[in-house]
Amino acid sequence: MLRRRFLRSGAAAVAAPAVLPLLPHRLCALTGDRARPMVADELRLNANENPLGPSARAREAAVAAMDQANRYPTELPRPLREALALKHGVGVDGIVLGNGSTELIQVVIQASALDGLTIVSPMPTFDDVGRYAAPSRVRVVDVPLTADHQHDLEAMRLAVRRITGPALVYVCNPNNPTGTVTSCDDVEALLDR
Repeated sequence: MLRRRFLRSGAAAVAAPAVLPLLPHRLCALTGDRARPMVADELRLNANENPLGPSARAREAAVAAMDQANRYPTELPRPLREALALKHGVGVDGIVLGNGSTELIQVVIQASALDGLTIVSPMPTFDDVGRYAAPSRVRVVDVPLTADHQHDLEAMRLAVRRITGPALVYVCNPNNPTGTVTSCDDVEALLDR
């Protein structure tokens, strides 16, 4: 790197904290390849934002956890995984936790990419599936929602039957952005078939 470029970037980094408070109270919400201005108090329901903020109990738990914030949380999830495994009648190794669904979607797609995975996904739905599938060369088969914005589980099942190789059926529930809910009975019926 040239010295001048390094010094310019360093000067910009030093100046940024002084300039940022002078900017209007607008944030940048990234949506795909483009940015759009977002008012600071705008609520993004598609990101599961809570207009009320964290509850008093959640705040207390966060403050109480600060004493351990300097530690790597290797074993902290174990009691939660054990409780979930017991509740659902599966082994502890069958429970995977993540920092929200986005991280778990990414892990599943990347772990399965080498196996020639095809994902059957409703459309429209939460777009992280397509975003993580593209660089992994995972094929995505989009299945349109029904006229009343529900997952078309029968069309998704038929799409899976046409796939050779491993397939994953993605059910976003409640669906984002439509907010429609697929019943547990319907999901279980799909799994049984």
